[in-house]
Amino acid sequence: MRVESAVLRPAGPYAVGDRIELRVLIHTPEGVRPEAVAPSDSSAASYGPPAVARLGSGEWEAVVPFQIFRVGQYSLDSFWISADGQRVEINPGTVEIRSIRSGEDADILKDPKPPAELPRPWSHAVYWTLGLLLAGSAVFWAARRRRVKEEPAPPPPPPESPEERLERELSHLEARLKEGNDPPGSVYADAADAVRVYLAQRTSVPAPRLASSSTLAQLDAVLTKSARADLSTMLREADEVKFAASSPDAEAERAGIEAARRVSARLSPDA
Repeated sequence: MRVESAVLRPAGPYAVGDRIELRVLIHTPEGVRPEAVAPSDSSAASYGPPAVARLGSGEWEAVVPFQIFRVGQYSLDSFWISADGQRVEINPGTVEIRSIRSGEDADILKDPKPPAELPRPWSHAVYWTLGLLLAGSAVFWAARRRRVKEEPAPPPPPPESPEERLERELSHLEARLKEGNDPPGSVYADAADAVRVYLAQRTSVPAPRLASSSTLAQLDAVLTKSARADLSTMLREADEVKFAASSPDAEAERAGIEAARRVSARLSPDA
């Protein structure tokens, strides 16, 4: 890397607060980009961010803007140019800075001051508040996750017993019968089918797949006398609905639902 020249622009003279630029012409090997580093701000000088622009193959110009806020001779701080592992110090020398307080308006003019950050006494309180809020939020979510993880899931509801399932279906059939939208006999036939499913759940007899006579024969050991009579009547009349186009009235269908309940209540405890 080679620094060819370093000049100040504009050429001067300079007043307090004028924008001055240090322009440095640099030559580097092809493909190597130089970097410029400005001094830190002080009470008398303020430096802007350096900019590096390519002028041609291996030729670059670095521009560092700055302002001086002290009247008189001012020795400029050193700048640095680095590239390809090399670091070169640039010392711009001394500049003469004059005051803008001159002429007829000297008494009312004031030299500009360097930019300064305004004090913000509330900033610390804001930062503390935000920090406490973030910490509180983290503690809340951690505790919530721990609580959710530690709380066991509620146990599943107990399975529906055969009696509960039969009663639910018979109650539904009663509602259908009250609405009166079903063809005659359909509620009776469905009540008989519900009893067949109930008997299959309570015993080892596959009642839904058997003929009525086979169902009665295989259930003989678990049916009380009255339960057998009710079941026999239900199955016979349901068969007449299905196969002989029988049409029992609403009262008969209601009696069939009650007969289904009696079969369930009078089934042998050994079933």
